[in-house]
Amino acid sequence: MIDLFKLHHNIEDKNAYSWIVADGPGLFSNFKLLIEKITEKSGCSIKSLSKKVSSRIGCSDYMLFDILNRKTKWISLNLINELLSILEELGEAKEAVRLRNKILASVKFLKSTPRSPVKMKAVKKLSLELAEVCGIHAADGSLNLGVSIESKHKKDITKIKNELSKEFPNLKISEWKRRDKYIICFYLTQLTQDEVLNYLSNHNINFSVSYKIEFADFDRSSLHYLRKLILKLFGYQIKIKPMKGKNGYYVHFSNKIIGRYFKNIFNFPIGKKSNTVDAPKLIKNASFPIRKAFVRGMIQFDGSVKRNGRVVFSTNSRHLMNFFLNTIKNDSLKGTVWTRKNRKKELAFESRPSKKWLTYFIEGTPKYQRLYGYLYGFKGKAKSIDEVIKIFDKIFPANNRSTLSFGKLIRTASKLKKFTRYQISNKLGIGYKSLSVMLDILEKAKIIKVERVKMVDRFKRKSDKITFNNDIKAWRIPLAVIKGE
Repeated sequence: MIDLFKLHHNIEDKNAYSWIVADGPGLFSNFKLLIEKITEKSGCSIKSLSKKVSSRIGCSDYMLFDILNRKTKWISLNLINELLSILEELGEAKEAVRLRNKILASVKFLKSTPRSPVKMKAVKKLSLELAEVCGIHAADGSLNLGVSIESKHKKDITKIKNELSKEFPNLKISEWKRRDKYIICFYLTQLTQDEVLNYLSNHNINFSVSYKIEFADFDRSSLHYLRKLILKLFGYQIKIKPMKGKNGYYVHFSNKIIGRYFKNIFNFPIGKKSNTVDAPKLIKNASFPIRKAFVRGMIQFDGSVKRNGRVVFSTNSRHLMNFFLNTIKNDSLKGTVWTRKNRKKELAFESRPSKKWLTYFIEGTPKYQRLYGYLYGFKGKAKSIDEVIKIFDKIFPANNRSTLSFGKLIRTASKLKKFTRYQISNKLGIGYKSLSVMLDILEKAKIIKVERVKMVDRFKRKSDKITFNNDIKAWRIPLAVIKGE
């Protein structure tokens, strides 16, 4: 079971109004039982216990009374954890562990703060879905921790800004005014977060934090799948948006609880991580299906399937590549690894097509369809040439190495009727090798018919007689992409 108490951070959640709170069937009765055990063992009253807790964690003297009198059904994780510590200090370590497990089991929902209107599901088990989300984040996610400080007086905020700039020269601080408040904001890095947060705490500077999370991909269906995972796990809805001026999509949202899962539970770094990111220990020590789910998330976002069916994956992290290789080895999969020196020493992997690779891609996405089509052919039926072109251009998009689209190739082939590979290569002004891979795909789709002509090796296949198939009903196309796209 995932330790939900790790979601609390003593410095970031210094004040009670910023504490993460929980609710669920049986939580109140278990919390009440915890109080009874402490008062019974210590002989103290609820009033004296309330004051003791207040002095230890800085909450109101009346917090216990409010909860026990059912003035609120949301109970702070920090408060529960502190009461468990008190019970343990009273010599009841085994009972504290037993109650801890009972309380964790009874938590069903979480809120980032007591006053937050957003209720989220508490994820307590390392499931395949959670491992996949972690793999996606390791490959392509971005986690940033923002700090905001505000004051009604400009001189106060200016003083704090100047002090921070002097103490941390590399801190990029933004400043603006919103209504009657002056605000400064900055982002922390993995190396500076503890030092800056401790400075703010030691100097009694009130601040709030925000966790900014972002994912991006050229393929909208991959982000659609991520959205379904997050909704299923956390009950939280994210929006997919197109990149402005770019061919791709992204999601960007603020969520303290999901951010804490990434940072506190799985120990992912904040800020830049491409060179250092690794699979979390929870994943490494888990069963093979969990490790495979993590890799599945990685390869869906940072991997691909070429038009020739070969599977590729790339990362800047040696740790992540080693974990990837060790995991697929358990599935009897292997490939070639090399360093791309022209891409900041990016590590690249490539493997031959295999049926097992299908289990590493999300069914219905273009990457899955490319591999499935190579291995088994295409199963969908065509209605019109426009529909065929639309689907092929989505499943096999043009890239930097080959700017030729399937739409242009199909229309050119339909006009030529009969041709050789060499002839259509000259007609389109495209390299023979790239074109041959595309023609092989059209042959699988029964859009063209190829008559092999025996020639010497250097002319092999170039003189094959190719005929465009006018019978659209006989064509076979990739099945529809993932639902909702």
